[in-house]
Amino acid sequence: MKKIEAGEKVFVDTNILLTATDSRREGHRNAIDLFRNATQKVFTLCLSGQVLREYMVVATRPVSANGLGLGIPEVAQNVEKFQSVTLFLPELMSVHQELLKIFRGNRVTGVKIHDLNILATMKVAGVRSLLTLNPRDFSWIEDLTIYSLEEISAF
Repeated sequence: MKKIEAGEKVFVDTNILLTATDSRREGHRNAIDLFRNATQKVFTLCLSGQVLREYMVVATRPVSANGLGLGIPEVAQNVEKFQSVTLFLPELMSVHQELLKIFRGNRVTGVKIHDLNILATMKVAGVRSLLTLNPRDFSWIEDLTIYSLEEISAF
């Protein structure tokens, strides 16, 4: 089992926010508990503007279009709750420069560039751990520790 060091920063992927919001998703209780107890953990959860925007897109999209169908007030309140227990990683020019560097060095195109931007944000902030439900999206990245909800809930 992977071990989280005290003070470690763990970047949270959008799917974790959606799982915390949607009670029908597997892992909902673990995701709720993660954010509810985030300030008591030995690690720090991190988010970026990109992840929060992606969350708002899916959360407000109609259920018929693979969204959660939530209203703006509820989604805004959720975003504020997520922000209150996480460290916000800014998307500075250095993140954009790192994104271009990673982009040039890999054969990643289309929508997967969003994942590259997450990686660039993490690299600039010195974050080497990621919490996601889609580990395959990031499995090609060396020196990255990927946690599942079940794994991180054990800490």
